[in-house]
Amino acid sequence: PAGTVTQLDLQLPPGLVAEGDWLVPPPQRCAGPSGTTLGYQGDVLLQRRLQIVPTQPPGTLTISCTLTYQACNDQQCERPEPITIQPTLEVIPR
Repeated sequence: PAGTVTQLDLQLPPGLVAEGDWLVPPPQRCAGPSGTTLGYQGDVLLQRRLQIVPTQPPGTLTISCTLTYQACNDQQCERPEPITIQPTLEVIPR
């Protein structure tokens, strides 16, 4: 069925803290198989502010984020699809 809500599951290592909620652009009206629905077209930027705790020693931290989304066109919707990204960041001493 169409209309699966995009979900973000952020897994942070010790030493990182998420601040606030995700910043997500408002959805647009899109043509779907069951009529007009809300969704996104093209590139979409989803953001969340992270803070390194003051006691975190220098080194590499790995973040894991799973995005579950559903791709549709005006004829059909695919099954919801999860993708996981695991970016790293380097904590350097001041």
